[in-house]
Amino acid sequence: MKTALALVLTALLCLGAGCVDQPPSLQQKVPVLLYHHLLTEEENRLYRENGSVISTDEFEWQMKWLHDNGWQTVSSRELIDFLYEGKALPKKSVLITFDDGYASNLRYAAPVLRQYGYTAVIFVSGTLLAQQPAPWDGDELQMMDPESMRDYTDVFEFHSHSYALHATDADGQPLMLSQTAVSLAEDTQANLAFCTANTLYAYPYGAFNENTLTVLPQHGVRAAFTTKQGYASLQGDPMQIGRFIVFPGTSQSRFIHYLEEALS
Repeated sequence: MKTALALVLTALLCLGAGCVDQPPSLQQKVPVLLYHHLLTEEENRLYRENGSVISTDEFEWQMKWLHDNGWQTVSSRELIDFLYEGKALPKKSVLITFDDGYASNLRYAAPVLRQYGYTAVIFVSGTLLAQQPAPWDGDELQMMDPESMRDYTDVFEFHSHSYALHATDADGQPLMLSQTAVSLAEDTQANLAFCTANTLYAYPYGAFNENTLTVLPQHGVRAAFTTKQGYASLQGDPMQIGRFIVFPGTSQSRFIHYLEEALS
């Protein structure tokens, strides 16, 4: 936040002195797309009403649209450098994310991303992951396993979605909100065993409070993501970045709006 404020003040002073245009990255907004589980139309017999399950056809046309229209994916390092150092990104930059760690991300999303030279971030919860590889079954909400994850580090970064906090308490409230500083720190450290990096974090159920905003940065987290709509930008809080959930049946016009609105 201090870096962003300094850049804004510098730009204003520069304009007042008759300098050239302010840095192009200053006003840039980076859209962050959020996916969960993918299935083919033929496989999806049980989850037609599940808003977290989109078809592989939908995912394929969305990635093709991004590629055909000149969008580039960014890594966690590039995003952090943009947010904290103001380092410029290509104008059409997008971050693709997946929550929870479904095996379908490896089976279906990875080949499409590789086809276009794209990368993505998967936010995993250690206690949700499978213990070992299992035969594919589209009727089950199968989770990926640590052994299989190692074969996909060329296309995916694995960051934290908590270790054991992707759950609710007896009152239906996210466990994330009832953690002490000590328990949240312990949970964060426990999930490192399943992550390729620790700089990004996705709040389970999008839930956060002052405790999470304070504790997570103390353990290496530089940017954290909610489920509210919004963009990553220098003007926003890097610990409260919004995302655009891609629901099944998302129209092409709505999908394009998420992206092109960032350019306005």
